[in-house]
Amino acid sequence: MFKTNQWVFSGKDSQISLQKWQKTVDLMTELFSAPAGFVVQATDAGYRIVVASEQRENPYKAGEVVPLDTNIFCKKVVQDNHALYVNHASKDDMWLDNPEVTQDGFESYLGLPIHWPDGEVFGTFCVMDFEQTDYQRNYLELIKQLRDMVEDDLALINSFVQMREIAMLDPLTNIYNRRALNLLAQQKLSLSGRLGFDVCCLFILEFKY
Repeated sequence: MFKTNQWVFSGKDSQISLQKWQKTVDLMTELFSAPAGFVVQATDAGYRIVVASEQRENPYKAGEVVPLDTNIFCKKVVQDNHALYVNHASKDDMWLDNPEVTQDGFESYLGLPIHWPDGEVFGTFCVMDFEQTDYQRNYLELIKQLRDMVEDDLALINSFVQMREIAMLDPLTNIYNRRALNLLAQQKLSLSGRLGFDVCCLFILEFKY
C-alpha cells in the first residue's frame, strides 16, 4: 500500500505510468485556454508537482517541490479540503506574498483536492492563468469530472499495490513468500548480469532448544 505521506511516482516504476495523467492535464489546459495546469502531491516535505502541462509559458515543471510554509494556492486547497477559485489574485490581499502571483504573474487559479481512497487528501488538480478569468458553472463541472478521473486512477493503482503485497507476503509472518522470493531473486540476478556484479545469498537459521 502507498504511504500517503511519502512521495509517489517520483521514481521509475514499471507498474505506474503517468502518461494518462499527463494527457488529462494537457487536455484541461487546452479546454480552459490556460497556460498552466498541474497535479500536485502534498506531504510533510512540501508540495511536489507530479504532472505539469507542457506549454512553453508554464514556469513550473514536474518534480519541483514548493516548501510547506510558502503561501501558494494549492496549500489553501489542501488545508481546507475544498475547491478554490481565485479569478483576480493581485487584487486579493490574501495572495500578496504568493510567489505564483508576485513572481510568476498568475492572476487566476482554479483547483480541487485529490483524495486517496480512504478520503485523505493526496494533493490538488488545478489550472492557472496569467489573465483574470470568469469561469462559468460548466467549467467548474468540467474540472471536477477530470479530477474524478485522476482519483479513479489513484484508487486503481492503490488497489493494485495492495493486491501485489497480499500475493507476495505470508499472512502469518508478514514476510516475503516463495513467489516473492523467486520474483525478487530474478530481478537481482538480471541486474547483476547487466552490471557485472557477483551475487551471494545469506541464510540465517535460528535454533531453539
